[in-house]
Amino acid sequence: MDYDKLLNGRSALITVGGQAPALEIAELFREHGADVAMVGGGDFNKKLPKADILVNAAGCWDVRPMSEVAPDEFNAMLASSLYSTARFIKAVMPGMLALRRGNIINLAPDLSEGSAVGSAVAACAGAVYSFTRSVTADYIRYNVRANCVPFHFTIEGGKTPLLGLPDGSDTAHMALWYACGMSRFVVGETVPVNGGMNYCGNIPAAGGELK
Repeated sequence: MDYDKLLNGRSALITVGGQAPALEIAELFREHGADVAMVGGGDFNKKLPKADILVNAAGCWDVRPMSEVAPDEFNAMLASSLYSTARFIKAVMPGMLALRRGNIINLAPDLSEGSAVGSAVAACAGAVYSFTRSVTADYIRYNVRANCVPFHFTIEGGKTPLLGLPDGSDTAHMALWYACGMSRFVVGETVPVNGGMNYCGNIPAAGGELK
């Protein structure tokens, strides 16, 4: 395995639009030798390039409580996240099945304690988490893996992670690990990149006081 070019000879399709760090993921994948194409989250009906890596990074997230989100606003959030994820998986799956390999990486907001993302986001993100596991169950016999990266984004009222505020490279490196052979035995998992949000308020933050 070439650790400087972990994705040599691979083709990746990355959806963009929303708070997830799609551009950072694309840049890192290119550095590691992948041929990368980027498309909007609503472009699943267009002719798409063949890819053996799909990163579903599109999704617009409304952090208000469910009671403050109108039905059409909630449907729009579902469309940009869960529905977009499902439609792109359906679009690329024939090519992955023909190759008998594929890595699918779904991004959604982190729901750890202290994230304060709101119940509407929790409903959509939780659906993406569960859907990821089901996709793996359906297609792992074809050597197609699906995993999920819950990412942290800063919102008013949310706590600061123990390691401080993240940047896009933190999520991008997790996506790279999922996409390459180092994670070949990891299937249907959800590994948050949140700097220790589950521990906020319980132990001291790095170099500081309790958050």
